[in-house]
Amino acid sequence: FYQNALNVSREIGSRESEFIYLSNLAGSQLGMGNFAAAESALREVITSVGTPTTCSLSETYWFLSEACSGQGKFEEAWDAARQALSLAQNSENLLDTGGAWRALAQAAVGLKKQGCELSRASGSDPRAFFEESLRVFKSISAEAEQARTLSSWADYELQEGRVLESQRLRDQAGAI
Repeated sequence: FYQNALNVSREIGSRESEFIYLSNLAGSQLGMGNFAAAESALREVITSVGTPTTCSLSETYWFLSEACSGQGKFEEAWDAARQALSLAQNSENLLDTGGAWRALAQAAVGLKKQGCELSRASGSDPRAFFEESLRVFKSISAEAEQARTLSSWADYELQEGRVLESQRLRDQAGAI
């Protein structure tokens, strides 16, 4: 459906709609694990848009962070997530703010796994980013996004060997 909408927006010359549908198409590619294709589409949106205030650009950077994380490009993911957070906070878009916090957490997890210095991540443990993502999503009752954050956080806790905490978070996600 996003591909069809993208084709129509291109046919009628609606550039703003084109960027939104291309970004959303990339988001669906993320969900299917097509990280490289998603990254390519998202970079096309970013280079084409030109102005950082364009509608949904914070979401585009959030998706780009996830696409980079999915390919093990954690420094690029970190940079994209920081850009997403800045844009989301400036526009006061809480859905994108929560997503950017989760993307920061995922990038920090990857950087930590690679042995990179977390001082780059403001010296914070990824848990602080997951907590903030969850807090933001709760404030707007975004239950599906809460479950995604809890699930991602549970994966991190399991990776760190905190099995009981991982299961507790996974149970919360399942309850949603």
